[in-house]
Amino acid sequence: MSPIKCKKILRNKIGSQAGAQEGYKLGYKAGNEDCLKHGQIGVLTKIPAPDIKDKWTNNYKIGYNEGFKKGYIAGYNNSRYKCLQKK
Repeated sequence: MSPIKCKKILRNKIGSQAGAQEGYKLGYKAGNEDCLKHGQIGVLTKIPAPDIKDKWTNNYKIGYNEGFKKGYIAGYNNSRYKCLQKK
């Protein structure tokens, strides 16, 4: 594998990890708010767009966006599950 391709993969992976962390935090907060407000009714209809910086490389942006979505869904579901167990 060429050094350039390795750098692209690494940036994508680092972006994905950073996006997943941020997405999880925001998703967890939203899941808890939805649980408290709506109970068992599923209300997640749209995942918000992550805050992407212009100075990031394209590969980092792609990884961040993918990781954000996965992290948001995981955080949202974990929060709702935990909240509904308490009710």
